[in-house]
Amino acid sequence: MALRIVSLIALALSLGWCSGCGGGASSGNTAHLKGAVTIGGQPLPADVEASILFRPTQSGQGKTVSVPVINGRYDSPDTPTGAIKAFFTIQQPTGRVFDNDRGAPIKESKSLVPDKYGAGLDLTVSDDSDAQNFEL
Repeated sequence: MALRIVSLIALALSLGWCSGCGGGASSGNTAHLKGAVTIGGQPLPADVEASILFRPTQSGQGKTVSVPVINGRYDSPDTPTGAIKAFFTIQQPTGRVFDNDRGAPIKESKSLVPDKYGAGLDLTVSDDSDAQNFEL
């Protein structure tokens, strides 16, 4: 009987301690964002490699998260909440190939991110959104 009471107390303490763990959307530390990325009102070209990096602006706010942009759309289930910066990488192949110093081919690409977004885009995230679109 005493062992059972001790076990129940230990279980209750463990559950109480873990109730603040996780960092998921329910704890208010992250949000689920989805949306489209366009440039000048146009969809991204099909041959680009693109991603978005969401970085908190204050320490202790959450983890930096990077997600791919596929066919002009992204899905970021663990975006940090609060004031963040969104950094975009959109690389399009030029068709030129160079050899590196070891003779291995390197495909050249150019960035399609407009210069004014080079330092990131300020954003405040508070809730989930399936329409957090980015018009660059």
